[in-house]
Amino acid sequence: MDEETRRTNGHEPFEFIKSCFFNRKICPENLTTSFENLRYGNCVTFNKKTREMEPLYVSHIGKDSGLVLDLNLETSFYSPTTESFGARVVIHDPNETPSPEEQGFNVGPGYEISVSLQQSVMYRLPTPFRDHCVDYEKRQGSFVRSQKDCVRTCIQTENFAKCGCIDQTLSIMNNLKHCNLTNQTQMCCLNDVLEKMSNSGPTCDCPQPCRSISYNEILSRAIWPSKASILKEPSTFQYLRDDKIRLTIFYSSLERTVYKQKAKFEGFELLSFLGCELGLWLGLSLLGMFDIFEKLSLIVRRMFFGRTVQRT
Repeated sequence: MDEETRRTNGHEPFEFIKSCFFNRKICPENLTTSFENLRYGNCVTFNKKTREMEPLYVSHIGKDSGLVLDLNLETSFYSPTTESFGARVVIHDPNETPSPEEQGFNVGPGYEISVSLQQSVMYRLPTPFRDHCVDYEKRQGSFVRSQKDCVRTCIQTENFAKCGCIDQTLSIMNNLKHCNLTNQTQMCCLNDVLEKMSNSGPTCDCPQPCRSISYNEILSRAIWPSKASILKEPSTFQYLRDDKIRLTIFYSSLERTVYKQKAKFEGFELLSFLGCELGLWLGLSLLGMFDIFEKLSLIVRRMFFGRTVQRT
């Protein structure tokens, strides 16, 4: 299927998310956006940073201050070729473009899934230090916002140059011609490009980001809903067990772990160190030179003004 057909046949985003609460309040609609993915179909992003809207922030810990979603899988409309029922969940920074193929976890129907988070931040040093990190958001002349986008863009550029089309599974540079997944020649060409790039070493200029965030998710689950809550309607219970997921995402602590690279010598420390070294070796050199001059003067004196001893 092409992208438009997949979008039309997939779940409607607002039918997929039956209810959404953040910090005990109904989620603002303008903070929910959607995009289309080759493998997972229609995807929904909540709280993504845009030029028009700033993302929401958390100021308390626990489930009551987190995000609570009731998802409707509509399993009766699944394609006969579908191997499993459920949803793919990716937790990412509001500035980051999600990648469901490379990140995230699966959740199945009939459960309440609790996801507790604790944030970790890594700061790296730019050139001339070893990592040569890059701030992709501020990188001039580039629409790439992350290292993963940079790598995918590099691969797609090579794909288009060698095969005349791009890999649909990479979900970037979609304005170019897509390779036909059923065309053996094109798919073999894509495989050859990826294999050559892998074997010849890194050819993409995609250094690590100067700032990266991870959330260290811990998952737990419980059967949902309970029979006690809908005892009078057993048919409804089975329907909910087969089609619904409750997803609760919250911070278990507002403390975050920060890993920060630091230069062994700051600018002023380096100058101070060099000054001390130069002072030490220059001082030793001057002492050595004075010692040489003294020895030379004694040698010259002996040679030209040496004493003559006469026997009487």
